[in-house]
Amino acid sequence: MSILTRKLRALENNVINDKPNPEDTYIGTNNKNEQELFRATHKIVEEQKQRLRTVKEQQKANPKVDYTAEIEAVLELSDEDEAIVSQAEHISIHRAMHIFEIAIAYRYHLNDPHDKNVFYLRFFWFLSEIQDMLHHSSIENKIMSSPGFFDLCIGEQNKKLNACYDSWREWFSKESFNQWLKTHPITSPNPKSKE
Repeated sequence: MSILTRKLRALENNVINDKPNPEDTYIGTNNKNEQELFRATHKIVEEQKQRLRTVKEQQKANPKVDYTAEIEAVLELSDEDEAIVSQAEHISIHRAMHIFEIAIAYRYHLNDPHDKNVFYLRFFWFLSEIQDMLHHSSIENKIMSSPGFFDLCIGEQNKKLNACYDSWREWFSKESFNQWLKTHPITSPNPKSKE
């Protein structure tokens, strides 16, 4: 086990826990190890941005030269840098989820198990609906942005769009929620909880 891996594990054990320190605001933190981790991450990202700017300037000066390999090399992080950035990302997500959970508990479910279950059931359905809508929109945009699409007659355009529109449905409806429940059943001991 490398020194970096040991330090990251120790940091995770000290920083990540189910009951974060209430004195930490999570906008900023008093934890010195965490501050150092984010300082190192910020430095890595800034250096990467600077190298990317340099390649972009070279690309502007020589637009006929392909700089794809150079850009990919800049975006590739070393194993050590990747570990640091990933750990900082992990902590940031944990903090964001902690804030989200506190705000939702305060506003909606007050940590009542039944209310919490209902809220998260609806929340995950909402995220699934958004994901499906965005997927369908991206397919529609891809078809419509193909070269010569608007030179076609309406009938030909509709034939191309049918691939997308055949699976279109009414979003955020009761039927949509019931369909989602069939593929994501809740496993509650109380059969009335579905109601």
